[in-house]
Amino acid sequence: MESFILSPELQSNLLFLKIIFFGLTLFLIGFLIFFLLRARWLKFIFIYPFTEFLSKNIFGARKAKRKWKKILKKRNNFQEKDYKKNIIKVDKLLDRILAEIVPFFQDTTFEERISKLGSVTISNLDEIEKVHEVCKKIKEDSDYKLSIEEGRSILATYEQSFRDLGMI
Repeated sequence: MESFILSPELQSNLLFLKIIFFGLTLFLIGFLIFFLLRARWLKFIFIYPFTEFLSKNIFGARKAKRKWKKILKKRNNFQEKDYKKNIIKVDKLLDRILAEIVPFFQDTTFEERISKLGSVTISNLDEIEKVHEVCKKIKEDSDYKLSIEEGRSILATYEQSFRDLGMI
């Protein structure tokens, strides 16, 4: 006696449903993979720790170090406008680094990210806030007067924060 479930008639009638559900399964798996790859938290949970383990550096440290060295090579020949331009570059670099370190606060401002880190992570937190304000003034006012000594001290402040973060 043949089982009803295994009968060829029923199996041929169910073939269409099997194909539809198999296609739906593939679509949903693809949809899931797509959104997992687009989500930032996946990077923070799996990719960043893995790359940090392999490179023994904080994620993004190599890129930050390369940009910082490029600025340091030219620092002795800087004029006022060069300091302004490079202070803005370094401020953006620090902001990107902070966005990577404080991952779940991507939509927050630089000031909020700094406050979330606290003075344990960056020793010169108050100075960073002050030089960030100077950077904002430079961005707003192209005629902002910045002495060479002030430019050097601002870059030194950023350098200390990069050292505290383990980037350079």
